[in-house]
Amino acid sequence: MDFGFRRNFKPLNNVLDKIKDYRCVEYNFKNDKDKKIGFIAQDWEKDFDAIVSKDKKGILSMKYTETIPVLLKAIQELKAEIELLKAK
Repeated sequence: MDFGFRRNFKPLNNVLDKIKDYRCVEYNFKNDKDKKIGFIAQDWEKDFDAIVSKDKKGILSMKYTETIPVLLKAIQELKAEIELLKAK
């Protein structure tokens, strides 16, 4: 199978165990009253370092689009667990 310019594929495994304690938060930036919804970058940094960036001042930010495959994999793992329980 040809994947174009991409290579070194490896599946994500045990995602649910990794993300189960990640915090989902509502926040606003110091000089902005608009509410945002997001994650705590430090939660993601250890397990999914490709999603977290650090600038020259050490401030972390996240590539939210890159969280989608991780979250989808967690849903797939949950679905597999549900199907296993249904079969019992």
